Amino acid sequence: MTFSEDYLWDRSGTPDPVTSRLEDVLSVYRMKPAPPRRRRVWLPIAAAAAAVIAVIAGSWMIGDEDLGDDDFKPSPYHAALTRGVAFLGGRELSADRLQVGIGEKIETEAGSEVALTADDNKWLTVGDPNQGTVLRVDEATDDSHKLFLQRGRITALIGVDVKPELFKVDTPAGLAVDLGCEYELVVDEDGRATLEVNSGIVQFRVDGRTIWVPRGYRMSAPQGQPLGPPVIIEEESETFRARLRDLLEGVNTKMGSAPPWDPSLVDPLLTAATSRDTLTLWHLYVGAERGSELAEKFLDRLTDLEPMPLDITMKELREHVPQALASYRRRMTGGY
Repeated sequence: MTFSEDYLWDRSGTPDPVTSRLEDVLSVYRMKPAPPRRRRVWLPIAAAAAAVIAVIAGSWMIGDEDLGDDDFKPSPYHAALTRGVAFLGGRELSADRLQVGIGEKIETEAGSEVALTADDNKWLTVGDPNQGTVLRVDEATDDSHKLFLQRGRITALIGVDVKPELFKVDTPAGLAVDLGCEYELVVDEDGRATLEVNSGIVQFRVDGRTIWVPRGYRMSAPQGQPLGPPVIIEEESETFRARLRDLLEGVNTKMGSAPPWDPSLVDPLLTAATSRDTLTLWHLYVGAERGSELAEKFLDRLTDLEPMPLDITMKELREHVPQALASYRRRMTGGY
C-alpha cells in the first residue's frame, strides 16, 4: 500500500501506520468543539414571576377576588340570588346556595337581591332598589357574628332564639348591634347609616356612645359626625321633626365630646315635643354636657312628659348614674 505524504498537510490520502498510532495516543488532547449556546431562560421566568406578583398585588388591593381553596374559611352563611345580578367573591350568584367564606364580599347591582341564610334560617335580605350593595362577612364564631355593610341596604330578621348581641353589622358610621329583632339598615354613598326597626330593639354604637332604637323608631348617623337621637317613624310631629332637623344640622363638629347644641334652636324643639318624643329627649339629655344649662332644659322637659320611675331620683339622673338612666330609658323602650 502506498502512503500519501499529503496527509500530514491536509489530511488527504492514506496515513502511514506510525502517524495513525501517534494520532490515537494524542487524541485525548484534541480541542473539542464548543457546546451549543444555552438559551437565556431566566428572562421569560422573570417576566412570568412579575406577572404573578402583579396579580397577587391586584387581588390584595381590590379585595374582591375569589378565595383560593387554601385560604377559604367557611362561615355558617349561604347566599342565593333571588332577583337581578349579584356576585360572591367575584363569582356570579344563582338561585343555588353558595357557602360564604370569611372575608368574602356579596355585591349586588341596584334592584337586585340576595338571600343570606344561616343554619337554614333566613337572616338577611341583601340589596337596595336604588344603589348597589356591598356586604362582607368578617366574623362568624359561637360568640360573635360580624358583617360590614360598606354601601347599600340589608333587611335583617333575627329570631328571639338568637343570643342578644351575637349578630352585629358594622358600617362606616357605626356599629348596629342586634338584641333580637327585625330591622332595615341603609348606607348611602357618603357613608351615612340610616336604621329603622320593625320589631325588638337595636343598639347603634360609635366611639363609646350607644343609641337605643326600639320598634317603630328610626335614626340616622352621618359618618364622622355626632349621632342623632332616634325618632318615631309613624305619626311623628312634623313640627318636632323640623325643629330636631334644625338642631342637628347646626352641629358640624367631629364625633367626640358632647355636641355643641345651639341654644336658640333648643327651646323651639322642647316646645314642640310631646309624650311620644320622650325617648328622643332622653338621648339628647344623655348626649348633652353634664350639668350644663342645656342638659337641665332637656331633663326638665323630659320629666314633665314622662314621670320618673319610683326607684330613681332626680339627683341620680343629673349625676348620670348608669342604673338610673337605664331604668328611665326602659320606661320608653318597652322594658329594654
